[in-house]
Amino acid sequence: MSHSFGPKQIHASGKLMLTGEYAVLDGALAWAVPTVLGQNLSAIPSPGAGLKWQSTNSKGEAWFRGLWDSDGKLLNQNDIEVAETLHRLLMKALDLNSNPFGGWSVETQLEFPNEWGLGSSSSLVALLAHWLEVNPHELFYNTLTGSGYDVAVAYENAGVLFQLHESKPEYEVTLHHPTFADQLYFAYSGKKQNSQREVKSYSQLAPEMRQTLVDPITELTEQMHSTENFHHFCQCMSQHEEILGTIMEREVLQNTIPNLSGTIKHLGAWGGDFFLLATEDSRDLERLKAHGITTIFNWNELIL
Repeated sequence: MSHSFGPKQIHASGKLMLTGEYAVLDGALAWAVPTVLGQNLSAIPSPGAGLKWQSTNSKGEAWFRGLWDSDGKLLNQNDIEVAETLHRLLMKALDLNSNPFGGWSVETQLEFPNEWGLGSSSSLVALLAHWLEVNPHELFYNTLTGSGYDVAVAYENAGVLFQLHESKPEYEVTLHHPTFADQLYFAYSGKKQNSQREVKSYSQLAPEMRQTLVDPITELTEQMHSTENFHHFCQCMSQHEEILGTIMEREVLQNTIPNLSGTIKHLGAWGGDFFLLATEDSRDLERLKAHGITTIFNWNELIL
């Protein structure tokens, strides 16, 4: 059942979605990049049957523990919600002809604070897929919701240009870094966004209205991914924000921090997590700090 019985040490990257948020669900092309910080999994064959699981956070503190017997029955846990999600993933792996319950001790370690929204769930799916040698997307679509772009990034440990065709994922790996990467920054807003809730609210918009996003967002993704011109990149960022803001009747990010000389754009679900700042004026970093935004990375620090 389980393909290989030796110990495994696996790393899956975190992710940031540069373009295509929301619209990716309707078939728009999205560009997402991997972060240096991700999640690690250590799986050691255990003389006992079943599965012993421990998850630690970025401070090394154990925050979840679970115990399963050899039939996949959950015996013990300290967080039922986390346990049920993990249980669904493990049972799906069993369906896919792997066996996580054949005598294993597993520990996962997150390298970033969970509230940053860099993909604790997607990197977990990727880690499970590598460990149990199953298809990451089959694992994901049967247990969680979303486009799956984040699972592709985590599984490949690389950037992707990602698109859904008839609800099936298609993507190409891209190692592209803009020539002006040193003028791009990722800033943590201080708020964690509930992506599942955001996806639900977007999906309640009229389908024909959502469909009007697909072509322009795909075009902007292609331009942002290929341009070597910083100012063109910034124009595309602004257009991307305006198109989505209009459809969703939401305020663009630029209006919330009005004194910046650079351009800012939401990344992923609007209203939280990280956003992108493109600027030639280093004073913008101080302006963000004056707004209470103090966790800021340059592209070259954070992106793999």
